[in-house]
Amino acid sequence: MEDIKQKAFALMHKMQDINTQLARQNQLTYAKMYHPIRGKLINFKQFPYLVDIYEDTAKEIVVQKSAQCGISEYLVNRSFFLTENSKLVGLYCFPAQSQLNAFSHARVEQVIKQSPHLSELTGETNNVSLREIGTSHIYFRGMQDIKQIISVDADYLMLDEIDAMRQDYLPIVEKRLGGSTRKLKHYVSTPTYPNYGINKKFKEGDQREWYIKCDECGYLQYLDFFKNVDLKKEIYVCKKCKQPINTLKNGKWIPRYKGREIHSYHISKLMSSRSSAKELIKSFKNKAALQHFYNFDLGIPYVITGSRLQRDHLNAITSKSDYDMKYSGERCCMGIDIGVDINLYITQLINGRPNTLFAGTVKDFEELDRYMNIYNVAMCVIDALPETRESKKFAKRFPERVRLAYYPSMKMDIYYKKEVRDEIKIVDINRTLSLDYMYDDFFMQKIKLPKNIESVEDLYDQLTALIRVKEVDKTGNQVAKYIEQGADHYAHARNYCRVAEAILGEYDSDMFRATPSQKHDRAFSGGNKRMM
Repeated sequence: MEDIKQKAFALMHKMQDINTQLARQNQLTYAKMYHPIRGKLINFKQFPYLVDIYEDTAKEIVVQKSAQCGISEYLVNRSFFLTENSKLVGLYCFPAQSQLNAFSHARVEQVIKQSPHLSELTGETNNVSLREIGTSHIYFRGMQDIKQIISVDADYLMLDEIDAMRQDYLPIVEKRLGGSTRKLKHYVSTPTYPNYGINKKFKEGDQREWYIKCDECGYLQYLDFFKNVDLKKEIYVCKKCKQPINTLKNGKWIPRYKGREIHSYHISKLMSSRSSAKELIKSFKNKAALQHFYNFDLGIPYVITGSRLQRDHLNAITSKSDYDMKYSGERCCMGIDIGVDINLYITQLINGRPNTLFAGTVKDFEELDRYMNIYNVAMCVIDALPETRESKKFAKRFPERVRLAYYPSMKMDIYYKKEVRDEIKIVDINRTLSLDYMYDDFFMQKIKLPKNIESVEDLYDQLTALIRVKEVDKTGNQVAKYIEQGADHYAHARNYCRVAEAILGEYDSDMFRATPSQKHDRAFSGGNKRMM
């Protein structure tokens, strides 16, 4: 009997040793053994879609997610796993330090306290900004102050809720991996807008969706609220046979683009045991919070009506038009944006209202001279970047009629500011405010369009490529800005053209009030233009 006990005891220890070895190599085993949530170890039966994510060893992992889907626990667990077993230094980032402090206390600290294994590993340094795990450590930082990050070198990154972060800081943070041989990156967020933040990262990856098979008809499908939810019965159904379907059963991740190095996952509440079809339907019917429904429940980006110019807005203007594009004009305004080609937008002010005459592209800067002449352009604003030298040469050929445009940081109420630098006339433009004015012209139909303007290749796509969003600035305040959803050269060409119209109108007003002896001195003088 004693021999049996000893053998059983030895077998138990052997199994523990095997599990310990597995935990050092496999994050899923590590989580099951050492990662408690509210006093209990993680139960993957409630979150079957997390299993493959925990076992994924790709160098770059992206998760576009709904709220409350278990991914925050995954990031914390992966940080502990990599730091303890691979001796890697981690950098865990949140949008703001205040959020990070609350997260570090509520999530990270509680896991350590409830796990005897992690408590034993924790070193003397154990605070909200730095956690010592074994022989390595994890830095925790808020992204609003980049100075706290640029001094940190790491082997892996955990970027939690990147849509709420300053997007221009992301490349700076990624450079903190420059000295590492591992360079592991993890991006996680609830999405906001298409092609922005996490959605942009998701599209760069292999775009994995969670597929389940219908028990009735055998159809394999990924879950879609608008096809898998019966709004009347308030249940989940098969897309094909419309019979009830169990969305919590084991499924499998299927990538849209096999072979891509970046592994990207999409998680929605349809896959979670924490949400029912009835709850999601209730959220969907709250039309005042549709953005929240799409982002936090479905885990997909969404554009609120009014935050983006639509093709319907343009068609509403052209439907009332009584003219086609014109290939000459008198005293016109022109805006020029530089991309692969050179994009032009030309208008003529008639009774103070801009009439669009032409939009198109040219290949060479020298071709611009012809348009200046055949449209008798009185004021032109051209993008100063990226071809500054060529833009300056063009401006020097028409010194009284061309200004180089920049988008610097400016006070909120200043539309544009004119000045002369190195004998070149410059206009600094408030990017957000100017685009607000430009798009308002389309929304309110203050601008006229030729009835055949849609025939201009890429014009509609580029005019509608910008979305107005709100982003957290370095002080933690929300500020409005425009983000691009693709090529947007015609949008900026029209914006520069509108500034040219404003400058020309300012010039005309000054010339009307001035005495003959003052007119020459006042022409195109510097100054600020405020528009409220």
